[in-house]
Amino acid sequence: MINWFKREIFVLPIQLNHAIEIGAELAYRGHHKATGDFRFEVMANDESKHQEHLKLILKHYESDTCAILDITFFIIGSIIAKLCLLSPPKLMLIVAYILEYLAIWSYATLAKKYEEYEGRFELMEHQEIIHKQIIKESLNNGTYSKEDYFKDTI
Repeated sequence: MINWFKREIFVLPIQLNHAIEIGAELAYRGHHKATGDFRFEVMANDESKHQEHLKLILKHYESDTCAILDITFFIIGSIIAKLCLLSPPKLMLIVAYILEYLAIWSYATLAKKYEEYEGRFELMEHQEIIHKQIIKESLNNGTYSKEDYFKDTI
């Protein structure tokens, strides 16, 4: 019993990050649906991949995701996705920008705490830094369709 409790406390930050990634994925899908900016669909796919990586890490520690956290952030992400359809896009981008700062900090912290997965957490941190840059670009320049984004690169 005590070992189980210690393990669950030990993996709680990973479980929390998994749940947050669920919310982030849904929010980015909502932003993509509201604006048509394909980069947010790509970011949502990244968040889905982060969820899978976190599940594998939890499995290594003989643990699993936390249903209560997952449901909570599913609801939060669903609400944010709906708000994307109703709110000014710039407002939602500001919220996403702030949340990306928290994600970057979180993965940097996980990399220090779980040294055997340091590289994987650093990779996820790097992807969140890219997301933050994309959001900043959207705040400054607006949204992009795939055609708009790639037309200058050909």
